Amino acid sequence: MNGSSGATFFLVVTCALLAKALVHGADCTDSKFFTSSDFLNGEGDFRYTITSAASAREYFQATSHKWSYNFELDGDLSAVAVSYHLHRKWDGISCNSGSTGGHYDPTSQCGPASGADCPPTAGGNYTCQEDTAFCEVGDLSGQAGTLVGTYNSTSDKTAFVGEVNAISISGLNPLHYYFGDQDIAGGGDRFASVVFHGSGGARIACTELVPSTTVLAEYEASIDVGSAASSGSFKMVLEYPDDSETFPLLQRYDFNFTLAGDFGAGLKYHLHTEWDGASCSATLGHFDPTFKCGPASNNANSATCQNAPTYSCTENTPQNCEIGDISGKFGNLVGVYDAISDSTQFLGKFGGDFNTIKPDQYGTSSSDGSKFASIVFHRSSDGSRVACGELVETFKAADALIEGATAVHGFCEFSAATAHTTSTLAIFVLAIRFWFQ
Repeated sequence: MNGSSGATFFLVVTCALLAKALVHGADCTDSKFFTSSDFLNGEGDFRYTITSAASAREYFQATSHKWSYNFELDGDLSAVAVSYHLHRKWDGISCNSGSTGGHYDPTSQCGPASGADCPPTAGGNYTCQEDTAFCEVGDLSGQAGTLVGTYNSTSDKTAFVGEVNAISISGLNPLHYYFGDQDIAGGGDRFASVVFHGSGGARIACTELVPSTTVLAEYEASIDVGSAASSGSFKMVLEYPDDSETFPLLQRYDFNFTLAGDFGAGLKYHLHTEWDGASCSATLGHFDPTFKCGPASNNANSATCQNAPTYSCTENTPQNCEIGDISGKFGNLVGVYDAISDSTQFLGKFGGDFNTIKPDQYGTSSSDGSKFASIVFHRSSDGSRVACGELVETFKAADALIEGATAVHGFCEFSAATAHTTSTLAIFVLAIRFWFQ
């Protein structure tokens, strides 16, 4: 941990309301997530909730958020006004900007530490303190004020206890949750961690947002075929939040592989529909069961794709992407080139819940591109296939569990008879690890 000491903490995120009705009159139920009990230098919890108007039926109609907190940090911080923000990535190394990225800023308000694609001079015009309507969504202390703690000299800890009532703000979206340590374009539309700041803005603590999940299936590929293939692996995990039938399946990826040559400019990569073990050119087209119809879709020659609009997949519009177009949704993989060995290492993790993959879609190719079998990496400059591997199923949960998890697949309905003016859209219950420098 680079000389830092760590402390596990709690941030809570419970997903309740996401989208359209599937069962008339059904109420959304909270998702329950595992939280760690191992603490170093602090303990407690922080609960963050996104709410929606009771009449809203789409997840992007969130109208406000609120949070409560009850935690302790080591030392006397009673005179410190602690600011805190949602940040867009996490690598577990430190709390600095390289490890946590910029602020969650889906509406591009462009504060000095925004993770959005902002002009270089935009931060000087940030007016959150004067009007919360102009705050970054992830600037929690900008909207509600800093945290003030009470010091206990006996325990040598500072306690932070309180709650913030609903604050209306646009741009909220529980589907912006991101598991990863990669710098991706459109990063203002992602949140993966929380950072706490002390005197002078010093980062005194931070946490990864990690929802407890049930693993449905795991797949792993050895990256050992192709002109640049050398060694290593690529792993994909499909999972869903515990006790939830209202939140889409999550996709999580871990990778550690090396390619011969200089690929520092990055790689595009996709799920493909075939594997014969001989070459990357024999993997056929992209896995595209929803017919988004990119140029390399396995369905490119179908009547549907022949009449489809121009493919427009970006990190900011993942709903337009082929399910197998992973780099289209999350950005290219960027490696580190070593001139001595003339090789490039790719190491990291990322994930989210865009265009969910289901375990029953694994297998050999099919005429409609409805199965995935392999992972293929392309040179970003010309699209050439440089490495690939067969995705081998290393774990699959019981069929009954998988069917239960995918039955409603991200949707639920507000009850027409609800007596409340607001309904929970998403609460994230997450294990937090604090890192103190």
